[in-house]
Amino acid sequence: MISLHIAILLFGAAALVAQTTSLSPLALTLGRCLVAAPLLLALARVRAPASATWPGMRHLLGAGALLALHWTAFFQAMRLGGVPLALLSYAAFPAFSLLLERWILPASDRPPGRARTRLLQMLLLAVGLVLLALPGKEKGPQDIEALAWGLGAGASFALLAHWNAHLRRHHGALMLTGGQLAGAALLLLPWTLPALAAATPADWICLLVLGLGCTALGHGLFQHALGKVPPFQAGIAAGLEPLYGLGLAALMGHQASPAQWLALPFMLGAALLGLRKSGDLAANGSNHEN
Repeated sequence: MISLHIAILLFGAAALVAQTTSLSPLALTLGRCLVAAPLLLALARVRAPASATWPGMRHLLGAGALLALHWTAFFQAMRLGGVPLALLSYAAFPAFSLLLERWILPASDRPPGRARTRLLQMLLLAVGLVLLALPGKEKGPQDIEALAWGLGAGASFALLAHWNAHLRRHHGALMLTGGQLAGAALLLLPWTLPALAAATPADWICLLVLGLGCTALGHGLFQHALGKVPPFQAGIAAGLEPLYGLGLAALMGHQASPAQWLALPFMLGAALLGLRKSGDLAANGSNHEN
């Protein structure tokens, strides 16, 4: 259980680490991928050689594009609206996942009893988003734009989770994540390498912490925990990432507004409501990207 909660804390700390540098969202994403991909791929070979097979070029580039979009959108939300708003708006991803389930899966393949859950989840999410978007002294067009970017990060992560759903049967989670990181780096290199080349030593320290700590170590600990705790417990912990992140942000001086704290229980409720004994969020957590 300790390794599980440390992993979730590391995932939640990604925005805080990224906030310490002035690198652009694209450069942050590329640097994180370049640092973490080799380590995760090597770890996949060591931990589970039988499942460490290469997913193929279609997965490499398709899922890599979604991952690049997810992280870039998340970091852009952080730049525009601050750490708390980025974390809370990204927390809408389980609701997007349920919508995709309805649109993509045939009715016969959908888990039973989802209709009422989906409706309640959408209501909770709507209340939370309205609270985040309420005008106030510190609100402005930039915060609304940040909210849109955060929702984009959640939607792209939901797409990525559905993309990976069938691949998990044939490839280990670490290999999938490492392959996605490599694919995202390949796609971003032509556009972002000049910006990354101008990074200062302090920027690279931030990227090392982001790639090695928040990404590689976080994924390694999470996968270790999945072998020790029930999937349902792992799913609950993964769904609490916004709360962990906000707690860390408060300790580091990034105070959430009263409206954001008020929105938190609604966003968490929407995130956790879809949990079933099958451990939905634990399954998504095996592809956790924050």
